[in-house]
Amino acid sequence: MADSEKILVATSAAHLPESLSRAPHLTGVLEWRFEGTGLYAVIVKTRVPFSERDALVRPEVMIATPVQSETLGRPNDFVPSKPWVDVMLTGAFYITSKDGEPVRATGRLVLGEEETPLVIESATGGRIPVGPSNVRVPTGAKAHVGINNPLDPAELAFDHPDDFPFEAYTFSHPALGRSLGTLKEGLEFYLKLEPPHRVDDQNYFTAHLPTRSPRVLVDAQDGDEKSRVQPLYLDTVVLDLEKQEMELTWRGSWFRQDDPSEIDRVLIGWASEAEWEDEGFAGLYKEMAWGFFEWAHVYEETKDGKAPPPLDEDELEGAMYDTLDSPLAPAPRRSLEEFAKIQTELNEARESRADIFKKHKTSEFHFALESRAWTEKMMDESLANPIEAPLATRYAKAMKLESDSYARPHEAERTLRHYAEVKHKMSAGDPTKVLKHEKISLGEWIRWDRQTMTRLQGSPRAAEELEAHLSELRAADAQASRDRAETTGGKP
Repeated sequence: MADSEKILVATSAAHLPESLSRAPHLTGVLEWRFEGTGLYAVIVKTRVPFSERDALVRPEVMIATPVQSETLGRPNDFVPSKPWVDVMLTGAFYITSKDGEPVRATGRLVLGEEETPLVIESATGGRIPVGPSNVRVPTGAKAHVGINNPLDPAELAFDHPDDFPFEAYTFSHPALGRSLGTLKEGLEFYLKLEPPHRVDDQNYFTAHLPTRSPRVLVDAQDGDEKSRVQPLYLDTVVLDLEKQEMELTWRGSWFRQDDPSEIDRVLIGWASEAEWEDEGFAGLYKEMAWGFFEWAHVYEETKDGKAPPPLDEDELEGAMYDTLDSPLAPAPRRSLEEFAKIQTELNEARESRADIFKKHKTSEFHFALESRAWTEKMMDESLANPIEAPLATRYAKAMKLESDSYARPHEAERTLRHYAEVKHKMSAGDPTKVLKHEKISLGEWIRWDRQTMTRLQGSPRAAEELEAHLSELRAADAQASRDRAETTGGKP
């Protein structure tokens, strides 16, 4: 796939703690065509430790082909759709037996209200891997409860006809299969063995599906009118008994009948049912700039075992700035006092901007987000409560406190005359150039201006002196202008 055809994945930070907004998942896009009709399948994978229902973990790999699936012991991810949920076990049980006797244990796998009996058999105790000869569902079938291949998907081409049998891509024992939509967010599962022998503590497992699941918005290249929400279905659950974690796969398909548009960007947002009802994609859009950006996994690369390349600096910058078209400001990530501290350091300019951002673990872009977030928050509050404006008042106090800590002894020696000269030059020209020529930082000027205004309020004589200086400077400028006009005959 050419660089220009790469599909961007933007993971919104909405509803996720900062630690989880840095890509806790892998996203793949499968393009499938037949007889003028097309389909895009969006695949989202993540891992969840048994011990924490919302501690999403980035998978190590997104498997692309049936051959890789068989080699790595995982189901095939790059399929368009599944008709039900595959539930499967992998890893091993640890069961001790007396004097090396054979082991036969029974157990129950419970997902929500549905229960499936299991049988674990081994010639000896110890580590008993999940496999065809050791772990099965006692229904008389030989198929075990781990990953199976009812049909050989390696023989099936990806250019499928209309009547392609999606069931060819089921991998779990039929007794463990669940109907799509039955595994709800936060659902508890547990697996407990009840053998006549002593069972290691590792053989009682309990966990929960995460309370948030991925939502997807597909942006097409030919404009917002082609963007569409993609419903995703959790259709694969792998329970790894040794790693003590679940591997979860969601899938959604976009059929494109007579629609030539191509996917430009896939927006992934993690939200609970309640969060989704409250904000939908508005919440995801406004927080997208705080999120994470990468290229989608595509079949052409991953079938050869290749991961997508990272975005280069220009690509990443473009992806980040493309998120700023949201009409809603994101929520701030730092306190108002932290924001004031960084802004003061930038105003003082005693270090480079890059060094200041690095020290505070932020960047030019993300501080601009912080600035927009707090500015709009203060403006909204001031409109609603113009008399008190608590946030604006708090920010002004924080800025004054930070600014005063940077004051130097020589600043107290500056005169009203000098202040008048600088202020007059700034009103007549470029303020930034004036301050640079005077070797005064923006922070120093803000502090000087504030202190002078405070002085004038308490001293009518000082106010009169300043006005006299300004009048003299304005008169001098006016005379100089007339002199130039006489010299040039009125020509500029």
